[in-house]
Amino acid sequence: MPDLSYLFLPYQLRWIQDDARVAIGEKARRIGWTYASSFRAVDRRLRLKTDLYYTSADLTAAREFVEQCESWLPLFKAVAKAREEKDPEDGATTFVMRFKNGAKIVAGSSNPKFFRSKGGDADADEFAFHREGRELYTAMQPASAVWGHQLRVWSTHRGENSFFNQLIREQCRRNAEVRMQNAESKTAESEAAPPAPHSAFVIHHSAFSHHRVTLLDAVQQGLVEKIKRLSAPSETARRDFVEEIRSTCPDEDAWNEEYLCRPSSEQSALLTYALIQGCEVEPEREKIEDRGWRIDKGAAPPTLSSILSPLSSSSALYAGYDVGRKHDRSVLWVLERVGDVLWTRRVDVLADVNYTAQEQHLAAFMQDRAVRRLCIDSTGIGHMLAERLVQRFGHRVEPVHFTGPVKSDLAMPLLRLFQDRLVRIPSDPHVREDLHRIRKVVTPSNNIRLEATRDDGGHADRFWALALAAHAADEKLKPLPPPLARKPIGW
Repeated sequence: MPDLSYLFLPYQLRWIQDDARVAIGEKARRIGWTYASSFRAVDRRLRLKTDLYYTSADLTAAREFVEQCESWLPLFKAVAKAREEKDPEDGATTFVMRFKNGAKIVAGSSNPKFFRSKGGDADADEFAFHREGRELYTAMQPASAVWGHQLRVWSTHRGENSFFNQLIREQCRRNAEVRMQNAESKTAESEAAPPAPHSAFVIHHSAFSHHRVTLLDAVQQGLVEKIKRLSAPSETARRDFVEEIRSTCPDEDAWNEEYLCRPSSEQSALLTYALIQGCEVEPEREKIEDRGWRIDKGAAPPTLSSILSPLSSSSALYAGYDVGRKHDRSVLWVLERVGDVLWTRRVDVLADVNYTAQEQHLAAFMQDRAVRRLCIDSTGIGHMLAERLVQRFGHRVEPVHFTGPVKSDLAMPLLRLFQDRLVRIPSDPHVREDLHRIRKVVTPSNNIRLEATRDDGGHADRFWALALAAHAADEKLKPLPPPLARKPIGW
């Protein structure tokens, strides 16, 4: 194959030149993957005289693929005819490009029947968006594998539970097994007697290959320069390009899925973006009542950030406090019940604030007699802080020890509040992402466990503070159970 570096970026060339029997492409949006695949399709038809059966999520994309294939004919100095035809099996519309050597490219619908009774290379574009992914792959595999042809599947992600993501996870597992086998082979050989001069250990190759290219990878390899037709790499153009793309994404989840090859967790999220945004309101900062809740600046650096909303004339406040220190933030969430709706009146986020300063902040807050109840995380590092507040403020403070069942008892009522739109929260991107972090994970025993990812944005600290505040506001609920006290052996 001639030098193609003037036409394609490095990640495109790797895809074109991959000879694996099955290759999976996990990619960002609009980085030229189908463009490279159309070149590969024409090249293989002219060299191997075999057929290609291509499918995309809709017929418009199928037509565009054939048109893209036609655009490569002058480069190859080849002639081919493309036209719309009806599939003889079911009468479905297909777009067929026939070459003089007898090979053809057939682009059709995403119906798995399209690949039945066919033989040749099989390509599936935007595979995650096909309605019947598993059935489609099942039909494609024999069409390509039995007679030694190649199978190509590429797509952006469409959620954690898609069949495409299952294929990716399975491929990663296989690759890990191969690496482990190779490492064991190297270890065994190093422990054996010195090998003969021409000996070599066996590397176990897989029939599968996995390509993963994020937008950041593509930019690093020259995508921006190609789009903007720049003659030399420009770090400024690259940075501005990425920042513009990211700033126009609707949320962090979309950015991760569309551009960073991270499948959306929306399907497993306890609170979806739709539920969260349905309860958001803009804080009215100009009408805030200053109630004197402060951190002593001498006891801690100024690491308190707040979101405030005005109180009603007859306020009764309920609060939740999730305790953090070094790795996680502490969060105080204050609610007021207005009718049957819980309105957020204050969200304080304390980052790397020592326990003395946290206690002072909560004590100043509890001096306000409008505060009816504070539920505080008493797990681990929060135990002493909760104990001291109970000593000072008695029944108005309820320690809550986080266990699996207790987390469920806190989270499920909060979910119902969002479903019934009986809670109002500030419209803030940090709040939105933190509430969205909680995931429902099904254990091997079919129980639901709640988990949260940890990153620079937090560890669902605001979620648990809000859940504790909602629990504090529910006067009908009994206190959550304390941790079990077990007798030492021998008593």
